[in-house]
Amino acid sequence: MKILQIEREDIDNVQLAPWNYKSETELQLDAFKKSIEKNGFLYGMVVAQKQEDPESDKWEVCDGNHRLMILRELGAREVPVYKLGRLSRKERMRIAVELNHWRFENDESRLLECLKSIWKVNEDVFETLPYSSSKTKEILNMFQHDSDWNNFSFDDIEELQEDDGKKGYQRAIVLLFTDDELAFVEAAIRKYKLKKNNFYLTFEDAFVGALEDYVELRRNRPFR
Repeated sequence: MKILQIEREDIDNVQLAPWNYKSETELQLDAFKKSIEKNGFLYGMVVAQKQEDPESDKWEVCDGNHRLMILRELGAREVPVYKLGRLSRKERMRIAVELNHWRFENDESRLLECLKSIWKVNEDVFETLPYSSSKTKEILNMFQHDSDWNNFSFDDIEELQEDDGKKGYQRAIVLLFTDDELAFVEAAIRKYKLKKNNFYLTFEDAFVGALEDYVELRRNRPFR
């Protein structure tokens, strides 16, 4: 197994890949820039020279185009890189695709717990994350209603028996919420569904399903 050593390279000798297929938004770039300014540049770019241009000493980015864009904007003179040598265009593209797609999926519930722990001591945490304002608002809403949801009780909801003898639960529940209460219900549903994977197994699940139906109904046909 080859373990590459990180090197420093003059930023003018490193080029963006014209075939780079990754897109970006101003929000993402701004958050990434703030993260680098706050934490420093924590990981190097992967670069290679062009086999089809043997006279060139320039390095093309296989992984890290957006990092290079931001470092240029920040006025960096050198960049940390992993050099792969001289590769064909197809090899450079293959390396890029592999590195971009070897990203493991998030466990959303555990991610939220991590974010919540950070948020408790640093409310500015979302400034360096690529979340839209609506996504940030949604997550914060979940955090702010968290204690309410943990104390939420189902003890007063009546269990019903269906005619065939199987245990069933009443789903026809009429509920009226203020806007703040509705926000709480939506946040509670999102949090609970993360734990249950949307599969109703318990009475609590069925009740959450009823609330979800209600929220959807009210969103589509608001009360006047």
